[in-house]
Amino acid sequence: CIEEVLAKYRIHEKRLTSNFDLVIAGQEKFFEKYEPWLKLNPKAYSKKYLNLGILCCLNGNSIKGRTAYRGSIAIYPYRMQPYLLLFLAYMGANIFRKVSNMWNKLSSARFP
Repeated sequence: CIEEVLAKYRIHEKRLTSNFDLVIAGQEKFFEKYEPWLKLNPKAYSKKYLNLGILCCLNGNSIKGRTAYRGSIAIYPYRMQPYLLLFLAYMGANIFRKVSNMWNKLSSARFP
């Protein structure tokens, strides 16, 4: 039996990772600062725009998310995921969140 506390764990209510507005603003500043270097690797640059689109749609801004998906497609048109997410973003932010949650549950589920 351990009598003393080994570690304390606390969840902060105003975490950066759960504040999508701050994360999106940080990503946009990242693009401004590192765009010349990102252009050297279109595949990675496209993936960054894809992630920005996902954040925008999860935050409820489907218009900004669709713009990011179009940017991702323009940079590297050979990936299928931006096309699918662009289509999903046209369904609205609520549907996007529901499908995203369902996808996360399915992808994390363990099947025998």
